[in-house]
Amino acid sequence: ALWEKKSDFSAVCSARKATGAPLRVRVSGQLPQDEALYHSVSFCLTDITQIVRAEQEMQASLDRYEGLFRNATISLWEEDLRAVLVELETLRQQGVQDLAGYMADHPEESERFRRLVYINDANKATLRLFGIGSVEELREKHIQFFTEETFKAYGRYLTALWDGESQFSAETQMTTLEGKSLRLRISGLFPRQNTMMTISLEDLTAFRQQEETLNKLSLAIDQSSVYVVITDAKGIIEYVNPALLKGTGYTEDEVIGRKPSIWKSGYTSDQVYCDMWEKITSGEVWSGELYNRRKNGEYYWELATISPLKNDDGVITHFIGIKEDISQIKEQEMQLVLQAHYDELTGLPNRTLAIDRLKQAVKKCQREPGALAVFFVDLDYFKDVNDSLGHDVGDTLLVEAASRIKHAVRASDTVGRFGGDEFLVLIEGAEASVDVEAIAQKINNAFIPEFTIGGHEINISCSIGVALLKDSGTNVQELLKAADTAMYKAKGDGRNTYHFFAQTMSYEAKERLLMETRLRQAMVRDDLFLHYQPLVRAEDGSCVGTEVLMRWQDSEMGLVPPSRFIPLAEDIGKIIEMGDWALRKACVQTQEWISRFGRPLTVSVNVSPRQLYHQSILASTQKALQESGLPPECLVIEVTEGLLIQDHRGILECLQELKQLGVILSVDDFGTGYSSLSYLKKFPFDTLKIDRAFVGDLESEDSATLVKAILAMADGLGLKVVGEGVEEESQWHYLREHGCTICQGYYFSRPVEPEEFEAYLTQNRKEETTH
Repeated sequence: ALWEKKSDFSAVCSARKATGAPLRVRVSGQLPQDEALYHSVSFCLTDITQIVRAEQEMQASLDRYEGLFRNATISLWEEDLRAVLVELETLRQQGVQDLAGYMADHPEESERFRRLVYINDANKATLRLFGIGSVEELREKHIQFFTEETFKAYGRYLTALWDGESQFSAETQMTTLEGKSLRLRISGLFPRQNTMMTISLEDLTAFRQQEETLNKLSLAIDQSSVYVVITDAKGIIEYVNPALLKGTGYTEDEVIGRKPSIWKSGYTSDQVYCDMWEKITSGEVWSGELYNRRKNGEYYWELATISPLKNDDGVITHFIGIKEDISQIKEQEMQLVLQAHYDELTGLPNRTLAIDRLKQAVKKCQREPGALAVFFVDLDYFKDVNDSLGHDVGDTLLVEAASRIKHAVRASDTVGRFGGDEFLVLIEGAEASVDVEAIAQKINNAFIPEFTIGGHEINISCSIGVALLKDSGTNVQELLKAADTAMYKAKGDGRNTYHFFAQTMSYEAKERLLMETRLRQAMVRDDLFLHYQPLVRAEDGSCVGTEVLMRWQDSEMGLVPPSRFIPLAEDIGKIIEMGDWALRKACVQTQEWISRFGRPLTVSVNVSPRQLYHQSILASTQKALQESGLPPECLVIEVTEGLLIQDHRGILECLQELKQLGVILSVDDFGTGYSSLSYLKKFPFDTLKIDRAFVGDLESEDSATLVKAILAMADGLGLKVVGEGVEEESQWHYLREHGCTICQGYYFSRPVEPEEFEAYLTQNRKEETTH
């Protein structure tokens, strides 16, 4: 300083006290300008030890702040507010009093004010958050991060600064240059003595996403239709969702703090709960079905999955149960089981279950010798009821028939519906065949009272086939086949009875199967033909008509009697087709004879009950008359007397419609057990046909009396009478003397082929001429 001739001097140096303590001293003084005075210079020594130490500490603090600012994990930036404060003061001077209102009216101001802010600095976390490489780039592009929501938040920031608030905090959305959306909490303290403000940005994106996910889960649980329950590690309920409360009928206060045993019904095994608790406390998931009870006492099934919840240390803190009410599914399962194993109409075991029980019974008898009987019960003429009265009546009849069969056997016996109108009955443990026979008779007797269904009085019987295990084979199929064979034997014996299987029936069953197979093709092969038996006037023996009788000549079985193939045709449903064929052929043939011989003739055609029940006879008759040209009064439709009691209304309507066609109606086999004056008054019959059994036994006083009574009754009702089965002259004379109109029988002629009947007509005409 002297060399340079300066006027003053100042320097800081280190010194040490006498004690050895260090000092920082500022040495300063005035240097003389006159060289002559250089010999005397005054110095001032100032102890600045504390000042230096304070400066050092401040610098260290600044260094620490800089380190914290730069390396903080939270995003920080430093704003210079000078330009903003100047602009705010300008607005005050312009008379703006409500900055929030001003900003609302001038939304563009938010962006302008934001551009006035100068970002002085930013830490590494901020640069990473926005994907920016430097503070300079952030300073240039930060406005691009703002969304509409951010500008609104900045407007609140300015308002807080305007109102002199000490701090500001807001949550808003910003976007990076790549378009990534960020959820941030922006906060900071407003400066009081300087213009620099440090802003912190807390990234809430992941937290808010997690929070949103949790909210969704919470809503899903609250609004879920499944039951959700959460307990602590001891099984105390802490949470239940609304679905569980609604489903069980409890309130939240009634279940929180209690154990799930509140729902126990007492019907779920304790072992189930022990296994459940053991599994979930060991950290595993348990799933299973529970039978629980609602608050109102109603029981329900639930499918439950219970899982343990663990903390970060793997310690179980809670259990969560997800449950679904499966009561309806269980009911549907039970319904499926019922449908699979029980008949929907009658409620009886169906074919599958009945056979399964039969299998079990056979196995039991093989292990432990015991008695077993199998019944096949088939309703007689049930198809006729269906055809005439409809399936609704038929279904009701099946239900009532099933009930009668069930009440006729023991509670331990199985009654199943095997199919259609056929029932299977399993009798186990019957001591002797006498006991089995008594049960069969009891079932037959159960059908004696008539069925009253929908205003219809229906008399129906059943045929029963009985097979005993000891006599009918060793397995299920053999038993079923034996019972079926015996049942057909009962039908062949006239129905309304029972029959035990015998080995001789196997041949009969095979013969029936063969006959059925051949009969189905009989019309195709032209094996059916008609015979005609004369009807003569009782007074003089002149031929007035004929009865047509169906015959079957098979190439393998030969001539099959009508008593064998007619019932079979009814059973297999061929009788309608065969009956229609016979009716048409008979009408055509009779009309030819009328034309050839020039004399009136009637033709009597027997009608099957099924033709009447099906009501196909009306259309068939109209067609036969139309195609043949036969006058309606020359056609006699014969029905059996037993048919009349089956159903008054349906049969009556059909017969009345036939009567309107102009044909003659005749009741066949009159006097065989169903005779009633009420039937004759109700139905529009023209003729009675006395059964051959009475005509053939006129020597018996009882038969003679009955025949006279029938003739007298018919005369009183204005009905003609045909006496069939006349084989002797005395029988003819008796019938003639007591007012019989027409006779028929071997005495006059057997049933013959058309050519022979023509010869009979020719001969009879000559005799008439001679007389």
